[in-house]
Amino acid sequence: MRPDPHFVAPVRRAARIWRLLGAGQGTAWVLSLSPAGSMLDSLIAACGPVVALFIFSCALCAAEPCKPDHYPAPTLQVAQAGVNEQTIKLPIIEGREIRFSRLSAAQGLSQVRVSNIIQDDRGFMWFGTQDGLNRYDGYKFKVFRHDNAHPDSLSGVYIYSLFKDRSGTIWVGSDQYLDRFDALTETFTHYRIDAQNSSGSATAINQISQDDSGMLWLSTGSGLYKLDPTSGLISHYRHVPTDPSSLGDNDIKTTGEDRAGTFWVGTGRTLDEFDRISGKVKRHIPLGDSGMGTYFHEDRFGVFWIIYGEDGVIATFDRKTSTLTRYELTPESGAGKVRNPAYTMLEDHQGTMWFGTGATGLLRFDRERRQFISNNNRPGDSESLADTRVITLFEDSEENIWAGLHQAEPNFFESKSPPFESFTHGTGTHNGLGGALIGALYEDRQGVLWVATESLVKRIVRKTGRSSTFRQLRNYEVLSIIEEGSDTLWFGTGGQGLMRYNRRTGRIRTYRHDPTDSTSLCSDLIERLLIDHRGNLWAATWDGLCRFDPTNQHFITYKPDLNTRGLNYYAIAEAENGSLWLGSNLGLLSFDPGSGRFKIYHHNLDDPQSLSDNRVNAVFFDHLGQMWIGTQNGLDKFNPEIHTFAAYGERQGMAGNVVSCILEDTRGRLWESTNKGVSSFDPPTEQFNNYTTADGLPGPDLTGWGACYKSAAGEMFFGGFSGAAAFYPSRVRDTVQVPNIVLTDFRLAGAEVPIGNKSPLKESITDTNYITLTSRQNIFSFEFSALSYFNSETTRYRYKLEGLDIKWNEVDSTQRIASYTTLPKGDYTLRVQSASSRGPWNEPGVSLHVHILPPWWDTWWFRTTYVASITLCLWFGYRFRLQEVTRQHNLRLQERLRERSRIARELHDTLLQGFQGLMLQFQNVLNTLQHDEPIYRRIEHVLGRADDVLLEGRQSISGLRDEGRNEGDLSELLMHYGEQLAEDHTVPFSFFLIGEARHIDPAMLREIYCIGREAIRNAFQHSRAAKIEAELSYERTVVTLTVRDNGIGIEPQVLAAGLNGHWGVSGMRERAEAIGGQLSVWSGLGSGTEITLTAPLSAIDSPFKWESLWRRIGVLGRKV
Repeated sequence: MRPDPHFVAPVRRAARIWRLLGAGQGTAWVLSLSPAGSMLDSLIAACGPVVALFIFSCALCAAEPCKPDHYPAPTLQVAQAGVNEQTIKLPIIEGREIRFSRLSAAQGLSQVRVSNIIQDDRGFMWFGTQDGLNRYDGYKFKVFRHDNAHPDSLSGVYIYSLFKDRSGTIWVGSDQYLDRFDALTETFTHYRIDAQNSSGSATAINQISQDDSGMLWLSTGSGLYKLDPTSGLISHYRHVPTDPSSLGDNDIKTTGEDRAGTFWVGTGRTLDEFDRISGKVKRHIPLGDSGMGTYFHEDRFGVFWIIYGEDGVIATFDRKTSTLTRYELTPESGAGKVRNPAYTMLEDHQGTMWFGTGATGLLRFDRERRQFISNNNRPGDSESLADTRVITLFEDSEENIWAGLHQAEPNFFESKSPPFESFTHGTGTHNGLGGALIGALYEDRQGVLWVATESLVKRIVRKTGRSSTFRQLRNYEVLSIIEEGSDTLWFGTGGQGLMRYNRRTGRIRTYRHDPTDSTSLCSDLIERLLIDHRGNLWAATWDGLCRFDPTNQHFITYKPDLNTRGLNYYAIAEAENGSLWLGSNLGLLSFDPGSGRFKIYHHNLDDPQSLSDNRVNAVFFDHLGQMWIGTQNGLDKFNPEIHTFAAYGERQGMAGNVVSCILEDTRGRLWESTNKGVSSFDPPTEQFNNYTTADGLPGPDLTGWGACYKSAAGEMFFGGFSGAAAFYPSRVRDTVQVPNIVLTDFRLAGAEVPIGNKSPLKESITDTNYITLTSRQNIFSFEFSALSYFNSETTRYRYKLEGLDIKWNEVDSTQRIASYTTLPKGDYTLRVQSASSRGPWNEPGVSLHVHILPPWWDTWWFRTTYVASITLCLWFGYRFRLQEVTRQHNLRLQERLRERSRIARELHDTLLQGFQGLMLQFQNVLNTLQHDEPIYRRIEHVLGRADDVLLEGRQSISGLRDEGRNEGDLSELLMHYGEQLAEDHTVPFSFFLIGEARHIDPAMLREIYCIGREAIRNAFQHSRAAKIEAELSYERTVVTLTVRDNGIGIEPQVLAAGLNGHWGVSGMRERAEAIGGQLSVWSGLGSGTEITLTAPLSAIDSPFKWESLWRRIGVLGRKV
C-alpha cells in the first residue's frame, strides 16, 4: 500500500527527534525506511507509548502550523486502499463461429475510424468519427458536421464521446463543446466547458455517464464535471495534490455506478470511489500511471471488470478484499505471452463479456471453460473481422454487436447463433472446404462429417470442429457416400469408379467399368449409392443401374433397354414394397428388382398433371410412404392410384423452382435445397418457409449434384454450388421479428428539404405526421428504411399513396423511394410497410398525411375575386350600355316630344281651329232656324257630337304633349293628367300619395306613367262613374299604383275572357311585365272597377333583371 505523505512526514520527524535525544541510534534509520504504519510501531517499541506519543505530537505540530478555529475540520476519512494483486493465465482460443457484416464508406460514412457507437430510441445507429457524427439507417449514412453558417449545427468536428440518457436524448462530446441533439429539429444545443487543457484548446470530453439521480458526469483531461441537464448548471471536480480527498488524477477516463449504487471514477492513475454529495473521494485504488487510463464495468454476476495500465490489462477487482486479479493471455499452444492491450469491453444481453483489443481483435470470455475466444481478422475472409484493433463495442436492440475499428469501417454480427452453420470454399474462411461445389455429404456412425468437393474429401469431427483432408481420395471427385456396417464406407465418384474403404485397415479397393466384362461396374460415373432393406448395394450411374454381388464381387446391370444410351441417373430411392425409383435426365423411372422391369414417367407439355420436368434430381419417400420428386422445374407429389403429379414451385411460395435434394424432419415437414436457398414445406397446409443467407446459408444456390444427408440425431446437411449448410430443423425459427419502419428522407424535385419555419418540413421527416405543399411542390419523393440491420438487404417494402394508388407497390431494399410527380391538389396519405424475407408485414407501418394546396388561380379567394371582377365588369358594362341607351332613348324622346308638340300645335292651329270654325258656322245656321223645325234638332245633335269630338281632340293633343315628358315626379304627372280629364268630364278626381316618393329612372317612369294614364283615361271615358280615384304607394320593397272608380263595372263574361280588346288592358299588362311588375283588375257589375299595378323597387332601381340583361339591352337598342 502506498503510504500517505501527510502521515509519513510527522513520523519521520518523530524519529529524528528520538535520535537527537540520543536514544535508539539504529532505530531512526529503520524508521526512515519503514512504511508509515510500521514506523510508528517501531517508535512505540523503542521508547514506549507515552514518550512516543509526546514525540509524535511535537513532530505533528512541526509539520503543519495550527489552523484557525473557524477553519472546518475534514469529516471525510479517505482510505488509501492496499491492492492485493494476483495473476492468472488464461488461454486464447481461435474462434471461427462469428460471421461479421461490414459497413462500407461507399454508404456515406464520413470516416472509417469509429470510436463511439450508440442507438437512439427510434432505432437509428449513431457513429462518432474524427470527421463528424454519422446516423445510419441500415443502408446509408446521414452526416452531421459543424457549419459556420448555422450556429445550431454540431459545435465541433472530432467526436470524442456519445451518450444517450434515460430520456432518449443524445449527448455529443466534440473537440469544442458538449452538444445536446434535438431529434425533432435535428439541431444541437451547446454547453461550454470553460476549463482548457494545457495547450489552450477546448477541453475534450472522453466519456459521458448518468447516475441514478439524472445527473450527467463528464470525463475530461481537466477533471470531472457534473451537469444538471434540467438547469444546465455545471460543477467541476479536480485533483488537488495537497488534498487526499480529491480525485487521484485530472485525467478522467470513465465514470459510472456499480450495481450497489456506488459511484466510481477511473483516472489515469487510480480508480476512485467518489462521494457525489460531498464531492470528495472516499477511497483511492492506485493502479499505476497509465496513458490509457482505467475503465471498469460490473457485470450481472457481480464481477467488477477493469482495463488498466500501460498494456491495457484485463483484470477483475474484488472491492471487499481489494484483490486485483490480472489475466495474462497465453496462446492456445501454451507457449509465450500475448501482448494484447484491451481498449473497450461490453456485456451483452446474455451476460457474456466481450473485449475489444489491439492485437487479437474481438475477445469473448468463456466463463465455463475459463478461456478467451478470439475472433480476429483472417486475410481473404470477408466474413471475418476487418481489422485487428477494436476500439469500441455496442449492442443494439436486436442483439447485434457492433465493433468500431481503428482502420476499417465498423463491423457487426448477430450475437444469436444463426440456425444454419455454413461450410464454404477457401482455406482462410470459416469451415473452409477448399472447394466451391459440394459433391456429397455424409455423417458416419463415429460422428465424422464427410464433405466431398471437386478435388478432395474433408473429414470434420462434429464435436470439436476439427477438420482434416482424406488423403486417399485426393484429386477424386466424390459424388456419393454411404456406410455399410461399422467398418466400410463406399464412395461413388464422377469418373473414377466405385471405391470401398475399410476404416479398420485403412485400405481402399476400387471397382471400375470394363467394357469387355459384363459383370464389371456398369459405369465409372456414379451419381448415387443405395443400400436397400435386404442389404443390397445399388449404384445409379450414367449408364445403367448396377447391383453389387458381394459373394463374387461382381455387378449386375439393369437397363430399360439394352440399347439405351444417354440415360443418366441422378437419384435413387426405395419404396415400402421394395421397388426402386430413379430420377434421370429422361424422366422418372420405377424398377421392380424381382422382375427387372422398368416403367418411365415423362413430362408432357399438353398434360398439366404430368411430371413437371424430365430432369429429376431427387426422389424421396416420407414417413407416410408418399413419394416426392424434385425436378428442374418444381417439387412434384405423385399419386400412385391415378399416376398423376401435383406440382409446387415459386408461385406456390417455394424459394426456387430447381429442387436438388429432399429430406424430412420429425414433424413431417419436407426440406428442399433449391437454387434460391432452402425451403421447408408443410404438406397438410401446403405452406412454404424459405431461408437464405440471412439465416446463415453460405449462399443462395444449393443445387448441384444433389448432396444432402440427415444424421441419426436429426441434423440435416445440404450442399451445392454455394457450399454446404448444416442445421437442426427444430432450432430453425419460423417467426421473424417485424422490423420497425421510419421515413428517413424527403425531397422536392430531387432536392433535399431543410427543416425550418419557412420550409414545408417543420420537424424531422421521421417525426412528421402531416405536411402541406404548394401546387408547385407536387414533385416529391420519400425515402424509408426498416431499422433492422442484420441482412437488411433482404428486407421487403411496400408503399401506397392513398388518394392516388389503388394497389400496394412492393419493392426490395434497393428501391426504398416512393416518388410522385404532378399530383393535383387534394389530400393524400402515404403508407409504408416492411417485412423480413419471410415474415409478415408490420401493419399498420408508418403513415404521413400530405396536403397539396391548389394553385392560386384555383383557390376560393381567387375564384371569389374572379367572379366579383367579372360581375363588376359586367355591371359597369351594363351601366355604361344602359346609360348610353338611356341617353339615346332620351334624345329620341326629346325628338318625339318636339315632334308631338309640333303635331299638337299644328292640329290645334289647323284641324281643331278649322273644326271649331265649322262648328261656329253650323251654330250660325242653327241660330237662323226655328226650334220646332226637324232640321234644328238634327243640327243641334250634330253640334253636341262635334263638341264631344272637339273635347276628345283637345285631350289627344294634350296626351301627345304629356306622353313625351320624361322627367318629373310620377305623382305630379298622374295627378295633373287626372285633373285635366276631370275638368273636361265634370267628374270628381282624387289623387293620394302614400309614403316618400323615390327617384325613378326616366325610362321606368315613362312605363309606369303610360300604364297609369291609360287606366285613368279608361275610367273617365267608359266607367260612367261619379267619382274616380288614383293612389300611388311607395313601400319598402314595392311601389303600387291603384286606379278605381264607382262606375258601371265590366261584364263578368268580358272579365273572365281576360279583357282582351277592352279597356286597353292588354297593353297595360304587357308594359307591366316588361318592367317586372304585375297588373291586376277587379270589377263588379254596377260596383265599379279597380286596376292595380305592383312593381318591385328593384325593378324600379334597376329595371332590367340579370337573367334578361342582354335581351333587354338589345330590346332597348332596337327601340332606339
